[in-house]
Amino acid sequence: MSYTISTRHMWSRNKLLLSLAISAILPLKAGAQIVSTQAETVVSDSTETTKEQVAKQNDKEAQLGEVVVEGNSKIVKDDKVVYLPTRRQQNAAHNAAGLLFNMMIPQISVNIDDGSVSTLDGSRLLVCIDDRPATQSELMQIRAKDIRRVEYNDHPTGLFASYDRVLNIVMKRYTSGGYVDATARQQFIAPSGQYTIQSSIDSPKGNLLALAGHNYSNTDNAGSSGSASYHLNEDFSKYTHTTENQTDNRADYALLRQTWRGKKSSLLAQGSLSWNKSPWSESLTDISYTTSSYPGSQSASRTYSRSMAPSLYLYHYLTPGTMQQLYWTLTYTYGDSRYRRNYQEATFTPITSDSKSHTHTADLKVGYTKSFKKGNSLSLLLWQLYTNGDADYQGTLASRQKLNSYDILFIPTYNHVFSRKLTLSLQFGFDVNTYRVNTDKRITDLWLRPGLTGRWVPSPTSSLTMAVYGGNTSPQLAAMSDAIQQVSPFEYTQGNPQLKLGKILTGNLSYSRYFKKVSFSAFTNYNGIFNCPALSYTTDGERLVSQFRNIGDFYNVLLGVSASYSPAKWLTLRPNVTYTHTEKTGYAPAHNDAVTYGLSALLVVGGFSISGTYASPVKTLTTESFSKMCAQYGLTLSYKHKSIFFQAGCNQLLNRHKSLHSYFDYGCYSFDYRTVSDAMNRRLWLSLTYSFDFGRKVQRQQAEVSTGSSMILKP
Repeated sequence: MSYTISTRHMWSRNKLLLSLAISAILPLKAGAQIVSTQAETVVSDSTETTKEQVAKQNDKEAQLGEVVVEGNSKIVKDDKVVYLPTRRQQNAAHNAAGLLFNMMIPQISVNIDDGSVSTLDGSRLLVCIDDRPATQSELMQIRAKDIRRVEYNDHPTGLFASYDRVLNIVMKRYTSGGYVDATARQQFIAPSGQYTIQSSIDSPKGNLLALAGHNYSNTDNAGSSGSASYHLNEDFSKYTHTTENQTDNRADYALLRQTWRGKKSSLLAQGSLSWNKSPWSESLTDISYTTSSYPGSQSASRTYSRSMAPSLYLYHYLTPGTMQQLYWTLTYTYGDSRYRRNYQEATFTPITSDSKSHTHTADLKVGYTKSFKKGNSLSLLLWQLYTNGDADYQGTLASRQKLNSYDILFIPTYNHVFSRKLTLSLQFGFDVNTYRVNTDKRITDLWLRPGLTGRWVPSPTSSLTMAVYGGNTSPQLAAMSDAIQQVSPFEYTQGNPQLKLGKILTGNLSYSRYFKKVSFSAFTNYNGIFNCPALSYTTDGERLVSQFRNIGDFYNVLLGVSASYSPAKWLTLRPNVTYTHTEKTGYAPAHNDAVTYGLSALLVVGGFSISGTYASPVKTLTTESFSKMCAQYGLTLSYKHKSIFFQAGCNQLLNRHKSLHSYFDYGCYSFDYRTVSDAMNRRLWLSLTYSFDFGRKVQRQQAEVSTGSSMILKP
């Protein structure tokens, strides 16, 4: 597995008041409508959006969503940009992920296939629904027609001060009725399917949601090939060609959620269960060697895996006093995993593995915010994370591993408004991390959490944000245990009980500007891990051993620009270009420079819409290897009529034998592999959704079903 640059570090952001002076507005293109009302600047390309309609935005009863806007209107407020979805954008999407893609917010990237949302500048994004943290699964289920507006905050404060960016989806509120919704998506060539049914009932004080679903996929990645060089007691090379590689995956899940709403508080209780299973995965590979010590032959590998994860989630929000907010969340997940593998090569003794894993994870967060005069505020975050897991290895090499880990973070953040154009936030927290692997001595570390963020508004239609903060990597049993697993007759992988956590430093600088038909974003980002836990290879006689060690630093620097352009009401384009420099120091040093570009487009004509995406070929460097991936592209045709929404799509239609190229030289071991994957070759799919309301149209809700975690070190 490749180590990624990430952090559990909590960092604060805050809002900045925009200038009220119309004279401070930078010149826009001719024809733009700009109306300033109570620190709001509305930028619209619609002749149907009148000043009277804009004035209604400040009416609490109107709540922004009551205005019908045919253009791509953007309302620039004190601390965020409010996007009002157009009728065309809503008709061209069924769910929230599709609508976010259609709106093409320049700072945001949306994958409409799985609902994932991320920032182009690499900053940490929190997606909310009605100011409640949401999940990727919810974005695939919430109906576009139930969304009132979307708010983008590039410098959040208060309860969400621990994130770089916040994207809040504001829903229409209903108090009665319900709905039933069924979605089926079937992919061809590389067969897979996702089938979901859910029902929701609303009342004046809450909502009850029930959901069930089933996913499956059958993959055939035959055709992969590669070579590897080994410098053991004898130097030799190994060549492989996969003639058969088939995997069958199944997943079932169910969820029940109850929400209660009051005047000053809200409560959510949710229980879920997921069951994932890969009943079989078979691979046949032709193998040849340049040494007589290992005869050429064919290897056969068969694996089985399954996991079960019941989960409980509680969320409570309340306002204990004037200008005060308090929330807490509690998540408990139990993970039960099983993994079996049998590997046979020529006349060598078969290599077997039969592993079981059990994990208990409890996550408690408590956030409190007190606001003062002139926009100043103090936020407190207490985060406690407890993990207790074990892994039992049977087979060729048997062992039993345990990990007990406990984190407690306390993050105070003070936000100060120096002027109507400048705001700074100072964080001064700490993280106490304690963990023990097996019966070894418990290790306790104290990590400071200093940080500084700021936001400057040079004009009512532009903003400049910055952030600098630190963190640390997380303890992982698979990397830190003393388990040893055999991969092939001469290859082994093992944990490292002496592995230390790495230190993380992250910095971000971003500039955004909003015009009549164009929204523009330029950004630079730095992510670094010092004393990085990275994969290494060593030799032990006739054995090659891989394990994670602290053997250097790993960092990348990113520069990029992105824009959203609407030349006509029926067409929206979003191009982007990025440059990335990645450096790996210490053991097996390497560096990589890459320029990538992409384009997203949406065309809407009546009830039909066509969307397209293109991402250029890319070369990347991780802590493990270089990788080269071919261009990714796709087209989607959508049609909506009353309660039916139909989609047909294709991806990489011209690709038939494309592969992921990965390679690296570790000195004692080097490799060059080309892995065939269905994800990089042609795919065709159809999707049909039927949704009907009874009583009244209601808010659509869905939740992420936790899949748990596994403590198994897999060969």
